[in-house]
Amino acid sequence: MTGLLRCLKCLATDPKPLENASKLPYSLSAASPEPEEPAAMPAQPEGNGTCSCTFFMLSADFVLQFPGKSLPFFQEIRDDYTTDEPLVEVALDYADVVKGTHIETTLAVSHRWMQQDDPDPDGEQLKAIKGFLNSSPGKKIERV
Repeated sequence: MTGLLRCLKCLATDPKPLENASKLPYSLSAASPEPEEPAAMPAQPEGNGTCSCTFFMLSADFVLQFPGKSLPFFQEIRDDYTTDEPLVEVALDYADVVKGTHIETTLAVSHRWMQQDDPDPDGEQLKAIKGFLNSSPGKKIERV
């Protein structure tokens, strides 16, 4: 398993994660060789398989009830919301990912920033997320 498929915690405890870096479809150096076929992800992680990654997610209720036009940055949420803790700390391990353990309760969001200094100036991204969370499949989502 290459280092780019492992979390930083795993990188800190295992000194050999980048040994297959030459098999990546892109280069980690300034000179970019022709893309190669990516290495297949193994059925099980190397070693004992207990490596997990910790993520901070927002509770779906916080997102749905947020009154603003767009969500604050992570740092603002972390620093400003101390009583109503909207951040949920979740540790995922390799088995969770392969089994799809959290697939019905976790919503992963990735979107381009609409402006260089503001990811959602018109609130369209938040509106779309809220729309999904209010839909039938979105009702199962606990964290975003």
